[in-house]
Amino acid sequence: MELNEEDIKLINRKKRKAYIYCILIQSVGIANVLYQLLFHFSDPWKYFVGINSSIILVSEIVYILVNRRYNQDIKDNAKKSINLPYDSQ
Repeated sequence: MELNEEDIKLINRKKRKAYIYCILIQSVGIANVLYQLLFHFSDPWKYFVGINSSIILVSEIVYILVNRRYNQDIKDNAKKSINLPYDSQ
């Protein structure tokens, strides 16, 4: 079954969940870096580069894994991963 405009809007709404996960992961990383900068003054760039690069990598992996089904549906123009209320009949 091919996608129409409503299906694409629904997929984009479902992809928001991954944005929230990425924001939460990055906010934890930012809080950790701020803690290191404020309370441990010895070489803060080591913490900034090491922790932030790993946090960004983890959040990108989470984004890709959460949205891979939806991105594949948009790429294939096929409705595989979304369930609309009228599909169950």
